[in-house]
Formats: sequence, C-alpha cells, structure tokens
Amino acid sequence: TKREDGEKKKKKKNKKKKKKKKKKKKKKKKKKKKKKKKKKSITSEMIDKKKAEEEDKDDKTGDNNKHLLGHQATWDIHYALTLIHTNMHIYQRMHTNVHCL
Repeated sequence: TKREDGEKKKKKKNKKKKKKKKKKKKKKKKKKKKKKKKKKSITSEMIDKKKAEEEDKDDKTGDNNKHLLGHQATWDIHYALTLIHTNMHIYQRMHTNVHCL
C-alpha cells in the first residue's frame, strides 16, 4: 500500500536487548570419607574377658529362672485356692438345697 501525502514512515525504536540471567551452578557436596576402624589384635586377655562375661551371663539367667519358677509356684497355689473356694461354695449350695427339701 502506498502512503498518502503527509504520512511519514514510522521510525523503528532501537530495542535494547535483554540480558539473559546466567544460571548459578550448584556446588557439588564433597562426600566425607569414612574412617576405617583399626582391627584390634586378639590377645589372651581379651579371650579371658569374653569367657568371664559369658559366665556372668549364665549366672544371671539361672537366677532369673529361679525367680520365674517362684512366680509360677505362687500362681499354682493361687489357682488351687480359688478352686477349693469355688468347690466349697458349690458344696454349701448342694447342702442347703438338700435341707430345703
């Protein structure tokens, strides 16, 4: 299309180019190296200690078993007493019923 008289060509504005933002690089974390434990050389003292500890454990378990057996005995006695008690009540009831007749 031709321009009509008096119309001027529009000047193009110089557009400023936008600067691109640089992406920050993430720093990689350094992995910490695990320290290796030094293996202790087994000595006769160490073996003696182990044996002593095992014996102590055995002694303790023995005591514990005795303790548990004591508990079992008390429960057995308790159970027996309750049975006697209930039987006594049943016996009394039977007796009273006979008398009522």
